[in-house]
Amino acid sequence: MTEQAQTEESPACGQSRSTDGLAVDTRYPYTYAADYLRMKIGDDFGKGLISRSAAAQAKSLIAKAIGIDEHELACKLADVYLSESIDG
Repeated sequence: MTEQAQTEESPACGQSRSTDGLAVDTRYPYTYAADYLRMKIGDDFGKGLISRSAAAQAKSLIAKAIGIDEHELACKLADVYLSESIDG
């Protein structure tokens, strides 16, 4: 199943809509989740040392290993990423 299909079929989570409440933020949760992993695995300058694709694969493996739905994990990681981005 593709990420797009998962998003359409899975329940909404966190901040999946833009600030105006109308447009759907297509980067949520999968891109933000991957960027969060890249940021945490990255170097001291915040540059990701792994690709977004590799981070997405790692997220899938982690979700499977801990026995939770990949979409749920993506939402949790994306929410932390957005929270840290807003809080500085």
